[in-house]
Amino acid sequence: MEKVEFGPLVIRQRLSPNEAKYFFKRFQNQPNKQNIITDLPDLYQRALMDINDKDYNKILYPYIKNYLDVYGWQGGYKLQSLWTNVYKGNDYIPPHTHVACDLSFVLFLKMPSIDKLKLSKSEGFIMFRYGEEPYFLQKVRPIVDQQILPKVGELIIFPQNLTHYSAPMSHPQAERISISGNILLN
Repeated sequence: MEKVEFGPLVIRQRLSPNEAKYFFKRFQNQPNKQNIITDLPDLYQRALMDINDKDYNKILYPYIKNYLDVYGWQGGYKLQSLWTNVYKGNDYIPPHTHVACDLSFVLFLKMPSIDKLKLSKSEGFIMFRYGEEPYFLQKVRPIVDQQILPKVGELIIFPQNLTHYSAPMSHPQAERISISGNILLN
């Protein structure tokens, strides 16, 4: 039997502990932690980061290059946008995609401990949805959803048009911090 690979390319990679700490310290020392406005529900905090920061690009380059190598992309890329997200109890992001870019990513800087999450309700997970559920769902169950419980320092890169979202965390002390970004291929 041979499995047919099908669907969008999603790659999980782990930054070194020092690289993850660097991003977390930069997040903590970020001068402008204003809540930027989007059409998504407000999180506890969402703030823009400097896409021209040479250190960000230097650290992320080998991980993005790994994705592009697997994808078979021969051209270059540039970071188009970069922002931080802080989720506290009951914060969530509904299903959405990104526009005006080619790839998106999430780098997880802080995750709540497992005892603060209801895993049966996918709390703390990032969820991806691909395709449509066909009318014959009762007979054949397609795999259209993928759930990932990320680890601190994990970078997940995926196509910008892949629907993704997160469930709210019900524990009042649960906190998840991530950096999201968009990439433009050239």
